[in-house]
Amino acid sequence: MQSSQNEVSVASGPSITSFTPILPSKSLNLRETPLKIDESIFYYLVHGYLNMLYQNDNKDMNDKIFEIEKFGENLGRNINERVSVDLLEKLVRDKEKQDIKNLEYIKFICKEFWIYLFGKNIDRLQTNHKGTFFLTDSYFRFLARVNAKKDDAKLYVAFCMKFVKALIRGAMLAFSLDGEITMESTNDLEYSFVVRIKE
Repeated sequence: MQSSQNEVSVASGPSITSFTPILPSKSLNLRETPLKIDESIFYYLVHGYLNMLYQNDNKDMNDKIFEIEKFGENLGRNINERVSVDLLEKLVRDKEKQDIKNLEYIKFICKEFWIYLFGKNIDRLQTNHKGTFFLTDSYFRFLARVNAKKDDAKLYVAFCMKFVKALIRGAMLAFSLDGEITMESTNDLEYSFVVRIKE
């Protein structure tokens, strides 16, 4: 990453694609009541589904990837629409510039959305203030338990990464943001995401 990028702090204080998570219906103050699901339940349910799909010999890889991407998008969008109610109400009222709104949206995904799903926020967020955001999770628990040193596990991790990118894309769609997401791993624990928002 270029040194000219500015770092932004995110810390403060049958078909499964139609799945709708059960969440509180009332708008909650997220600062007072952080929402999160049980991480181990999420891990085992999602990995169980991904592993079952990955090992399904009756579907070719393109069909599998299409299915997990739709699943990830739907899940990410449904969850973020529910946990971001307070933020959306605030930004609809505010007459801020669009680039400021985009930054607030991405910060929300890095904090509340990430905590809700993975029990911790993104460790580092950087932006070039031109619609590109660099996210780093130094200990991405969702993939940390998978031993990626074996060849077959590496393929499975790459398969799971497509789901995670779709999850982020779905969260962005809840904010009416469209963008391209890339993801890479520097080791078995640290994962980096590059989000480029389309104008």
